Amino acid sequence: MGTLSRRFTAARPLLVAAVIVALGAGGGFVVAASSEQKLREILQTASTALIFVALLGGVVKLLLDQVARGRERRDEQLRFITALLADLKSVYDRVERARILVKAHRSAKTYGNEMRDLIESAVQLRNVKRALDVTSGLAHLKDVFLCIQRMEKYLNDLIEEFTTFYKLIADKQKVSEAKFTAGAKVHEASSAAQAKEATTVPNAILPLPDDDAWDNILLSLPNLKEFCYGDPGQGYGGNDYQSRFVAALDLASWLLRNELQSIRGVRGSNMPKSLEQVRTSIREEKVSKK
Repeated sequence: MGTLSRRFTAARPLLVAAVIVALGAGGGFVVAASSEQKLREILQTASTALIFVALLGGVVKLLLDQVARGRERRDEQLRFITALLADLKSVYDRVERARILVKAHRSAKTYGNEMRDLIESAVQLRNVKRALDVTSGLAHLKDVFLCIQRMEKYLNDLIEEFTTFYKLIADKQKVSEAKFTAGAKVHEASSAAQAKEATTVPNAILPLPDDDAWDNILLSLPNLKEFCYGDPGQGYGGNDYQSRFVAALDLASWLLRNELQSIRGVRGSNMPKSLEQVRTSIREEKVSKK
């Protein structure tokens, strides 16, 4: 019984306090009814004061509790949105790093390593989507969700291409590297022999054999080719990477940052026209798929 009583008191503190005050005030009025005039007046005044003080204290406590709960919800919302922005930045940094390195290294090995990082980015976006449920309280929940969905779809297209062709591409790269190494040895021997016979050394040096393996590999990977070498164009109207991934990322980030400002009591800015066009495109894309 003691445990149940403590649980009930903790769950409904105001109700328990009201019952105690009511019993105390009621007892005061009962005693006053059978007391002398002077004592009756004192008891009635004290009981009435007890009721008003308790009522006022209860109202003040309710207001303070409500303010505290509101502050907790606000702080929790700020932490949630800040974490979402950090996740999106982490994904973008990883994707951009992969794009630069694959383009620079031009090798199947780097392609394989960086695509594994992109797989982790896609998983991270999936986790972000799961966190965006109706209880998150975001004002632009649907638009942010559609942005994350578009970003995930873009990465999934790259990943599907990777899982389909990577083994074949890695084998091609090995064959090409073996041919290039053999050609380089022949080139070195030929250059040395001709340099001895020639009167002018620079004219006797042969060019290295071409290593066109990566260009041939890209023929099998249209999504990767567009990802690394596609024309970014102006604004978000360039390649798929800009229009599908970067545009969706920028819109989601803008919406989340604007909501952060709103929660902090700062008036948000108007959405740029370029992002308005992106939002319209994403919404129309959703409608067309239904």
